[in-house]
Amino acid sequence: MNWYVKALKQYTDFESRASREAYWTFILMNSTISIILLILDFAIGSIVPMMGLGILSGLYSLAVFVPSLAIAVRRLHDVGKSGWFVLLVFLPIIGGIWLVILLLMKSKEEVNEYGENPKVALFQNSSFAEIEKEEIKERDILLITLIIIIFLQGIIWPIAISQQWYDHIFYTSWGGISSIVTALIFVLLIKQIKNLKLRNLGLVFAILIYLMRYIELIGGILNEGFYLSSLFIKS
Repeated sequence: MNWYVKALKQYTDFESRASREAYWTFILMNSTISIILLILDFAIGSIVPMMGLGILSGLYSLAVFVPSLAIAVRRLHDVGKSGWFVLLVFLPIIGGIWLVILLLMKSKEEVNEYGENPKVALFQNSSFAEIEKEEIKERDILLITLIIIIFLQGIIWPIAISQQWYDHIFYTSWGGISSIVTALIFVLLIKQIKNLKLRNLGLVFAILIYLMRYIELIGGILNEGFYLSSLFIKS
């Protein structure tokens, strides 16, 4: 929560650096709040189908746009890249992947043109072994954060389908493909986690997302079956 509040307060800071922990903790909190507000929008009927958002989630997205952009720029600075690399998001497919890879990279240890390594103050009196242990812990937390973010994104699907934001045929096809991709991502992420408790937590989220995707996919297939059957009966 501290990283989230700090990012909001630094909404005008496009010059300094932000660590992986600071950035991805903010993204996790931001995603969680967005999902909660989207569910509330769904509950009170304030969803705007054309936008894929509701009044509450839309207003929140506008409110955190600048802080989100600012911390992304600072994260890019931390790995030695210009903040303009954030525009990679507009490059179809490969741009988004490239940007995520940059945002996942370790901090540059040395001082760069954007300032000092954000973790220097934390580790200046620590031994090499303590620093290495802390870096492993940070990586584990980063990996479980990514798993939770993917899980939260998966919650959007049933809401989207119930609101008919996507065609059922598209969803049925995409559901199968995305399940395979999600499975590969989860396997790769969980395999890299060293802490046993965090690894087990990752497995729990993996099982939950698979159960949700399986139920959604079967539901989509059944809906298509009923739809095609009704067309056949009418003909």
